[in-house]
Amino acid sequence: EIFNANELEGRYEVDLQSYISEIQIESRTLGDMALNHIIPTAIQFQNTLLENIKAFKELYGAQYKKYTIEQSEILERISGHISEIKKETAAMIVARKEANAIENIGQKALAYAKKINPFLSALRHHCDQLELAVDDGIWPLAKYRELLFIR
Repeated sequence: EIFNANELEGRYEVDLQSYISEIQIESRTLGDMALNHIIPTAIQFQNTLLENIKAFKELYGAQYKKYTIEQSEILERISGHISEIKKETAAMIVARKEANAIENIGQKALAYAKKINPFLSALRHHCDQLELAVDDGIWPLAKYRELLFIR
């Protein structure tokens, strides 16, 4: 099938809008999952670690620190990922608002590709790291290793 210039332009615009919509949906969903599911679960796990450290302190007094090195390291790592998720999500929302203000469909798609899409990888990295650190029993989503072995 051969298209005339107007038909090609129309198809091109539909494809660009489809791309924009996909990235927009993915970024909104990832932001929502990170802020409303992953971060609260990570904080819940931090509280468990803090209770564990507190119990060691009650049992061993001033020497508790030598028994809770790993717990403290995990707490710090989790805190770092939580902070990055919040920062990256806020910046992604700003970038999305800026991109949505662009009227030219080609420039808007380019903004989504260059300014919003990179946030997806960054957020995914921090969420993946939290998935590895947080106890399986409280993690609200299916973990990758569980998905690989579903029958």
